[in-house]
Amino acid sequence: MSKRPASEVPVASPLKKIRAESPSAQPQDFQTEIFPAVEFLSDEEDEQGLSAPVPSFLNNNGGTRSRSNSGSTPANVIRLGALKRRLEDGGKSGSGRRKNDGLGYLFRNHDFSWAQLKPDHASRPLWISPEDNHIILEGFSPIAEQAQDFLVAISEPISRPAFIHEYKITMYSLYAAVSVGLETNDIIEVLNRLSKVPVPDTVVRFIRDCTKHYGKVKLVLKHNKYYVESTHADILQNLLKDNAIRHARVIAPPPTAETNNLSNAKAIVAKPTVVPTPAKQGEEVKKRCTQLDYPVLEEYDFRNDRINANLDIDLKPMTSIRPYQEKSLSKMFGNGRARSGIIVLPCGAGKTLVGITAACTIKKSTLVLATSGVSVMQWKREFMQWSNITDKQICFAGESGIVVSTYSMIANTTNRSHESKKMMDFLTSREWGFILLDEVHVVPANMFRKVITTIKAHSKLGLTATLVREDDKISDLNYMIGPKLYEANWMDLSAKGHIANVQVRAPRCGAL
Repeated sequence: MSKRPASEVPVASPLKKIRAESPSAQPQDFQTEIFPAVEFLSDEEDEQGLSAPVPSFLNNNGGTRSRSNSGSTPANVIRLGALKRRLEDGGKSGSGRRKNDGLGYLFRNHDFSWAQLKPDHASRPLWISPEDNHIILEGFSPIAEQAQDFLVAISEPISRPAFIHEYKITMYSLYAAVSVGLETNDIIEVLNRLSKVPVPDTVVRFIRDCTKHYGKVKLVLKHNKYYVESTHADILQNLLKDNAIRHARVIAPPPTAETNNLSNAKAIVAKPTVVPTPAKQGEEVKKRCTQLDYPVLEEYDFRNDRINANLDIDLKPMTSIRPYQEKSLSKMFGNGRARSGIIVLPCGAGKTLVGITAACTIKKSTLVLATSGVSVMQWKREFMQWSNITDKQICFAGESGIVVSTYSMIANTTNRSHESKKMMDFLTSREWGFILLDEVHVVPANMFRKVITTIKAHSKLGLTATLVREDDKISDLNYMIGPKLYEANWMDLSAKGHIANVQVRAPRCGAL
């Protein structure tokens, strides 16, 4: 049997379902199936005709209201006469780019049928929304795996079921992309290669605007003080115009051989350098730089650091890391430098081993912060299991070592015992090569966020399985710690046997 051409396939028209102007004559299936929970008005009930609003579930403003006697029609009411005329005139009286589809008026905020498909669109796996930077990926495409790796690097995963994945390009996701070495033109070119439609101009402009300044301002730690440095004098002058940054500024001493060894930037500007001098102002300076579109890049040139003592630590010969763990670490390390940021892995995927491997790569004094005493003991056991570190080195008996503590201990503001105060003085008076933040999603809390300003570290890595909070503070981690460097898809890990399969069971309880 030959297939009928697509143009001859009958399409049910909504016009056939509109038989009368009154609600009583209106077919029931049109209301319940096409527009559920929407109230219809006939022309007799409404004299305003064509000024019919869009239903609330199609309106970006959202929200529904019940009918009232105020004279205005609620957003969840459709006027039948107006709807019929909209459908008959092809949406000509409505706004939108598509003129040949009357129903498109109702879906005008989500109708992108005007976008021109490429001739070979069937072989390309993704589609880009020009309105909100959303990307839809076909998970069944032969090149879906390669496309996923790229999209994870430049965008935020929204939803990743079996066949259709949704991502969104955000300002912070582009910061992370540039921080791992991706160039602006490369991002646009690869998107254009993978997209079924040409990359919209709005998306291209957004990518260029977000990436043009990243990496031009760097935060380095010298002599227990943070310095904001840039090789672009004009950028520093722009930053100094901001009150918050100007108040944190001091004149930097002239460069010496010692400071050149400590610097993590490619060059130290001879002009005054911006320095947040109480440590508490460091967070505010980074926040203001981000708001001014000059996000701060934190990198640690640990191999060329001659000041901080090296730590004799390495993975045991029998220790092996999985491919996704190696991929996450490759986002952190590049060109011999350690980037500060966040790695998201599901429960049971080996976040602890990722952190231990990072510490073995940097080989500097390491501070590990956990949420409880049980987690502290777990980290100690894991360090001794996977690395050649000794119990004595975890107690920090020499010039370098590992300290494992809790957020509460560092953030405590009450009176401390003599031993506790002595330990806090030790933690706050030195430069740490590396700080590991377990369950990093707790850090934005008002009590715990002071940990970042209290402890001074060259490199920071946050680990979590749930990068979400009920408040709006999760985005603060982008300037407190760094961008999200990697996020694994738990469904892929489960399918490959790396983590347990998820099973949903509904227990039935008998009547009492």
